[in-house]
Amino acid sequence: MSAVIHGGKVWEAARMTGKTIEDILDFSANINAIGPPAKVMALFENTKLLKNLITHYPDEYYTLLIHAISQKFSVNDELIVLGNGATELLAVTLKQQSKVLIPQPSYGEYQDVCIKNKVAYKSWDWFAVMQDPTRLEELINGEKPSAVMLPLPNNPTSELVGLETLSLWLTKYEDITWIIDVSFLQFSEKYNFYWDLLKKSKASIVMSMTKYYAIPGLRLGWMCQPLEQVEMSRRLLDPWRVNAIANEAAIRSLSDDGYDVVTRKVLSIEKQFVYEEWSKRASLPITKNAVEANFFLVELPSEKIKNNLTRHLFEKNILVRDCSSFSLSKMLRFAIKDRKSNQKLLDAYDECVK
Repeated sequence: MSAVIHGGKVWEAARMTGKTIEDILDFSANINAIGPPAKVMALFENTKLLKNLITHYPDEYYTLLIHAISQKFSVNDELIVLGNGATELLAVTLKQQSKVLIPQPSYGEYQDVCIKNKVAYKSWDWFAVMQDPTRLEELINGEKPSAVMLPLPNNPTSELVGLETLSLWLTKYEDITWIIDVSFLQFSEKYNFYWDLLKKSKASIVMSMTKYYAIPGLRLGWMCQPLEQVEMSRRLLDPWRVNAIANEAAIRSLSDDGYDVVTRKVLSIEKQFVYEEWSKRASLPITKNAVEANFFLVELPSEKIKNNLTRHLFEKNILVRDCSSFSLSKMLRFAIKDRKSNQKLLDAYDECVK
């Protein structure tokens, strides 16, 4: 079995090119373009606090962080489970299932966890279900799964299942476990509408904190589950799974309300810019789905052209996400970054197709 392919390989790119990671412009990982919150960066200037954090074990119960999550997202403290990134939490939830329905294309770790833990799974066609949601209902009725995996928004398509459809599914099939990956939901302008529904549901909701708060090197995620599932999940996880620096950085991130305002402002402007600019490039039309997250998917005329473009961008020290591992052989995924970076990507593309 081959390993799951991920984006964000800046260290590998730096080694291959002889550059530093500062020289690499990474569009392959979907990280918040504005960078980490100022309160997080201030942490690394406080050497006394850093010394205390690295010379003592973290709080085993993560009391302050769990309370901060509870306050920020309006969920009960008792329902929160912490993990070393969303992937760890997705794994601990999926391995408890007997049969899971998994969308394709989607994050490769969903399927990989099932294979590694001998959990039966069945794929469902994301694009077909977006056109006709009853197709998933038919599959549920026929397959009788213990769980359905649902990313909101989906990676790599950047799409959201309709709110009314989601509400119907959660109500109609409340006897099965809905494992909902909301790692990119905070980037959506529809976040509040979806979160109001999800936090009242019985779903297992998994959220990464590393993408939205731009701290992927620290590895941190959290999950909200029904009380009867929380105890099992905690038993399956190791103690001290969140290191002390990540714990402190997360608490600081959650208290920075101004960060949300700036993120939404910058992303709203840049979403519009990249959509309009890529739409003008007839040889690289953006797919028609609405861009709900901080990334977008484009389709090239052929796999050869896609490969040539990827190589050209790499020569310019620009990384993009080849979507072949999603079985989308002619597609690339780009993160939405700041204006200067977005323009640099457009310029590099224009140079390639001259």
